[in-house]
Amino acid sequence: MFSRIPRYSFLCFTTIAAIAYACPSLAATKSSASKHPLVPVITVNTDYTVCPSYNGLGVQWDPSFVDYTAAQWQRIFQRVSILQPQFIRCCYMATSYCTGFKSNGQPIFNWNSVDMRRVYPILDYCQAHHITVLLGEWGPPFGMKVDDPRWSTLIADELNYLIHNRGYTCIPWFNKQNEPTGDDAYFQQWRISQLNLQAAITRAKLGKYVKQVGPDTSGEGLFAWLKMCAEQLPQALGEYELHWYATDDNIASDHVESSLRVERKLIDDTDPDGKTKPFILGESGTSDTLASQTGNWSSGDSNVLIRSPRYGTLMADYAVQTMRAGLAGMSAWDLDDAMHEQMGARSKTTVRNPNGYNLKVWGFWNTLGTAMGEPSDVELRPWFYTWTMLSRHFPQGSRIVLTNNPNIPGVRSSAALITHNGVTALSIAVVNDSDTARNIKLVVPNIVGTANIRQFDYSQTAPRATAAGMPMPLHTLQGANLSTGIIVDLPAQGMVVLTTLHSKRTLKLTTGRVARTTQIQLASADGTDVLLPGTTVQFHADVQPEQVPVTWRVTSPNGAATRVASVDKQGRLTGRLQGSVLLIATSSAPGNVKSVSVTVHVMNSKSITDYLSNWSNTYSHTSGLTFDNQHASQFEGQAIRVKRLTNTPQSIEYNMYHLTSFRVKAFYTGQFNDQVTIAVSADGIHWHTAQTVHSTTETTSDFKPTYITPAAPLPPANFLRITLQNNPVVYAPQLAEVTLKASVSVH
Repeated sequence: MFSRIPRYSFLCFTTIAAIAYACPSLAATKSSASKHPLVPVITVNTDYTVCPSYNGLGVQWDPSFVDYTAAQWQRIFQRVSILQPQFIRCCYMATSYCTGFKSNGQPIFNWNSVDMRRVYPILDYCQAHHITVLLGEWGPPFGMKVDDPRWSTLIADELNYLIHNRGYTCIPWFNKQNEPTGDDAYFQQWRISQLNLQAAITRAKLGKYVKQVGPDTSGEGLFAWLKMCAEQLPQALGEYELHWYATDDNIASDHVESSLRVERKLIDDTDPDGKTKPFILGESGTSDTLASQTGNWSSGDSNVLIRSPRYGTLMADYAVQTMRAGLAGMSAWDLDDAMHEQMGARSKTTVRNPNGYNLKVWGFWNTLGTAMGEPSDVELRPWFYTWTMLSRHFPQGSRIVLTNNPNIPGVRSSAALITHNGVTALSIAVVNDSDTARNIKLVVPNIVGTANIRQFDYSQTAPRATAAGMPMPLHTLQGANLSTGIIVDLPAQGMVVLTTLHSKRTLKLTTGRVARTTQIQLASADGTDVLLPGTTVQFHADVQPEQVPVTWRVTSPNGAATRVASVDKQGRLTGRLQGSVLLIATSSAPGNVKSVSVTVHVMNSKSITDYLSNWSNTYSHTSGLTFDNQHASQFEGQAIRVKRLTNTPQSIEYNMYHLTSFRVKAFYTGQFNDQVTIAVSADGIHWHTAQTVHSTTETTSDFKPTYITPAAPLPPANFLRITLQNNPVVYAPQLAEVTLKASVSVH
């Protein structure tokens, strides 16, 4: 008799799916699996390319303002050979090679000036070691305006000399003007300058050798010029490039990755050839660490963390986030303190610093440390080791592939496939930018067979390296089975790099293997779970590992078919009728978490009045109820009401999200005596009788109208049940109208 007949739900209690991590069952390589009964998983998806051809990690290597000794040059070259930068950015002024103009306007070149003799060893080394050079000039020379065509002609003449006279083939990129900034009017002037250079390069027939990069902006308005370049200057730029000195919070919060991913997509979508053009950071570092220094050291433009192991972790985290965002490379500022003095006069001379050197302290070392009374500063600083580990193991030409982040604060990862001479290798970097040591499980589903993997660790203690500074592996994992996973221990404030680059055996890969789904989180784009009929809300399923496809469907809250809302293949939910639906996202990958669901509510407003002409607004009702459309004159002209079919209690249930109040209109005969009772529930299972009051109007009819309302505030409720109690007269009482109110915001 009390079997339920579910109808379209009005509003329903929200359900939130649980999140779980995968529990590994394999044997660990470093320690037993029993030691790690539950670890987060990082999965490398070799089917999904983030960056098809990586430029690599680089460094700013400019000519010094002093002449290095032969021994100093030898030490610099030895360290650069260990660092193995995949490209460098090198800048100077046109005044380094041009001393002015003749009376007829022809430039006067001096290719053997002091400045150029400091440049050539850098370019010679890069040429000999196949290091790509991003050459650039700081700004217009001789007081010229930025769009003076003479500057562009000078640059074309310089490139012609370097390429054809000196034979440099290592300069594929040129950056005209360091860090331009200004309003739209200045951008237009700068744009003309870039077009002037493009024309000069074309006239000199250098277009097949070198391409322009830009906009090279930094600081306030960092990304504004990037968009304007993609819109107004795509024909001139072959590579997009910015400078970003990120705050520590930018790095720790993933803001770097999320911001750069947006800009990468902007280039793809705006420049007609954007998807084929690399996007890099030409300068990078951290900005929270700028501060004055004391003693022999500089003030202003210096980094007080540069000697700290913490800076190594920050820059490693920064680099990994740029890879994940789809950037093609990143150059660190900078190689050697001795390259740049502070702006303005030198500091006061001292016995320890007789030349008054006042340097920008940003480098991997300071060649002038001894001359400044600080011989220890000639030694390598800790961040040299993280940059070396990444630069050597993520070389130019790598294909950056997708890795998921395991939702652990500070833990981020990236991976690359490297193919050289027919041998395919894999490198994986995992950064732990937190103060807690972690354990993670690394899985590469598409690997066939086992591999021998070298593991390099960076921590806040002394680096594992040779006396010359070459990072040394912690160990080699022999016969590691990455397809099922290996356990890796991450040091606090550190990084682990795993690589097969040393192996002569090619890595065997297949395609299409999908990693186990370790978790799914479901939410709307704007955080709402309430919408209006006729409106659409985008929902997202955050699947780990990323890029695992999901399918979408909607049901009523109890799993039945529904017309309340519909969902498309992209997760866009459209409201149709008032009610509630269960939105379900299901992963196609095997795993211990396959689907999640959330209840979404479709409503016109914060209240509804049901005149009970049909069951569309009810959640359910018992089978012994029917509609009565007879004798409207006895019921104040109300044409349709609900009554019992049998002489037993019968009930109707409503489902309203955050129900706060109700008003029920009923008709009864005789004494009221609780002929109609109300109960509320938060979950539809556990019910509480509501204390009510009723207000009756005396009429000449046998049926008295009454309004039933709460006598006190309701407990938290999402369901309401109205019961017509037993009465000798089967057609009394009757329900005529139900009004429900909720405390929710409708989107």
